[in-house]
Amino acid sequence: MFASFRTTGAWEGRMNAVTELSFDPLLELAPGRGEPLFCVHPAAGVGWEYASLVRQLGPDRPLYALQAPGLEAPGPLPQSIAQIARDYLRTVRAHRPEGRVHLLGWSFGGAVAHEMATLLQSSGEQPGLLAMLDCYPHDPQRPGLAPTRHEYLVSLLENLGTDPGDIAAAGPGLDEDLARELLLKRGHALAGLDDAHLVALLRVFVHNTELLAEYRPSARYDGELLLFAAADEPTAAQHKPAEWAPYAGAVTGHDVPAEHRKMLRSASVEHYGPALAAALGAASR
Repeated sequence: MFASFRTTGAWEGRMNAVTELSFDPLLELAPGRGEPLFCVHPAAGVGWEYASLVRQLGPDRPLYALQAPGLEAPGPLPQSIAQIARDYLRTVRAHRPEGRVHLLGWSFGGAVAHEMATLLQSSGEQPGLLAMLDCYPHDPQRPGLAPTRHEYLVSLLENLGTDPGDIAAAGPGLDEDLARELLLKRGHALAGLDDAHLVALLRVFVHNTELLAEYRPSARYDGELLLFAAADEPTAAQHKPAEWAPYAGAVTGHDVPAEHRKMLRSASVEHYGPALAAALGAASR
């Protein structure tokens, strides 16, 4: 049902141990005896980068990453974030039938985590922690804040360590086909993966960005939402934690001196890790 991941050599912008990676739907990043934290992948569908949280959360906090379908084998992809949330809750409950569910989501994963929390709430369960890394609800009245397809693809390639010259050379003509060509050139963090997995990752990424562009929170989560915002992102000044106010009982925001794509790098995690660990501890009591 789930695979284990050794945190030695974990992804710090460039993955050094690709052979250790798994595309299983539930990935164990750290064992422990406490209540687990389930982390929802960003748009690319993989959750390996969450391993950078292990040191901050301590030795007794089990840590898992939920990963997207479609990475290991081709097939139809989920048609909505609501569907993804339902599927992921089934995965969580298959592994942990009882107890509070603590959730963390980065970017796309934040929207899924919020949806999962509202589903738990509607079923009469009391979710534990709901936390997000730089995620905001889409506002159709502010379309200029939504990244374009080109910007999403550039961000993905940059985060994987693709040669900046290759990205620049693509110019405004960067599309899925050209992004695939750049990934297959091998000069990036996932160069140890086979071509089929690289193509699948790009397919999942593009699909998830399309789902996010159409997503609206379907319900209000009555508990507290903890938001860690990327203060160094160019659009940071245009976003406020209060954007989540219609969809949460309370919103607590923390600025992190990082760009969006670097929220799980060690330097970033050191800034917000203590606050995340403290919130988890309070939610687990």
